[in-house]
Amino acid sequence: GKGANQCVQAAKLYDAKGKETASVAMVGCVGVDVFGNEMVANFEKFGIDTSCIGRSQDTPSGVAPIAVDAAGENRIIVAPGANFNILPETIRQKEVSDLIAGSKVVVTQLEIPIESTFEALKVARSAGRTTIFNPAPA
Repeated sequence: GKGANQCVQAAKLYDAKGKETASVAMVGCVGVDVFGNEMVANFEKFGIDTSCIGRSQDTPSGVAPIAVDAAGENRIIVAPGANFNILPETIRQKEVSDLIAGSKVVVTQLEIPIESTFEALKVARSAGRTTIFNPAPA
């Protein structure tokens, strides 16, 4: 999804001298399935901290297939899957809240329940961190 794409792009940022500009971490949840395995492996390939990505035995990874009609118009069909297991209580867990509070910038979307997104923003703002809330295309 959008959050995963933004996470990977942030991990690819380099300064003019070719030095990495930031360490990047992802908070989320994936299923114990091929999609979840591939997503976590891809994050790790780019050096992204995956310690706060949960693995659900009961809920599959979310997917968002894109259908394009003959006129070139697209429709994105979102099945949020395991990411909707991220609850405000998840954000308040010490490992997750410490990661958020220790970040310089926290980027959020609406790919987890909105209450959980707001909880992450509260944790970040309470720690004086820069926050970015990107709801589009909700």
